[in-house]
Amino acid sequence: MATKRNLHKTFLLTLLVITPLWWLLMTEDGQRRADAALLWLSGDKSIELNLEALDTQLSEEELRKVYPDLPWQCQAAHTRFGDRVCSSPIGTYNGLPARMISLFFADDRITVLKLDYREPYHAQLIHQLEQQLGQPLVVPVTPSDAPGSASLLKWSTPHGTLVMKQALEEQDEPALLWLATRL
Repeated sequence: MATKRNLHKTFLLTLLVITPLWWLLMTEDGQRRADAALLWLSGDKSIELNLEALDTQLSEEELRKVYPDLPWQCQAAHTRFGDRVCSSPIGTYNGLPARMISLFFADDRITVLKLDYREPYHAQLIHQLEQQLGQPLVVPVTPSDAPGSASLLKWSTPHGTLVMKQALEEQDEPALLWLATRL
C-alpha cells in the first residue's frame, strides 16, 4: 500500500514537472513566452503599441515622453520618409519577440514606423494584426507566374497603412511598415 502511494506521488510530481516543460518547449505559445522572458531577463525592453491608434501628430518629443524607458537614438536623416529618424533596440513588441523599432519624422511629425521583428514569429504577428485590424488585403508584387512570386499584406488604419510580406523567403528582412497617409 505504501509503495502504491509513493508511486502515485512520484507520477504526480513527474507530471507536474514535465507538463510545463513540454508546454514551453513544444508549443508555439510556450516558445514565444519563453523567448520573451529570456529577452526580458537579458535586459531588452518591451514596447506596447496600438498601430490602429497611431497618428501623424506624434512628434519626437512625445515619443520620448510616452516611451521613456527605451534607449532612443535620434538623428538627422535625409530619406524619402523624412528628415529625422529615431531607433531603439527592443526585446518584444506587443508580447512578440522583436529586434528594433524605427520611426521617421518630417517636420517633427511621424511619417513611417518600421518594426524589425524576429522571423519565427511572422505568422503570430500576422495573426495579432488580423485580431486587431481584421483581414488584410493581399497585394501581389510580382506576376503570379513569375518564379519567387510574392505578395504583401496591407491593412488600412485611420491615419495610415500597414504593410508586410505575406511569406518570408530566406533572404527577406522580417519587417512591418506603417506609412502615414499624408506622405
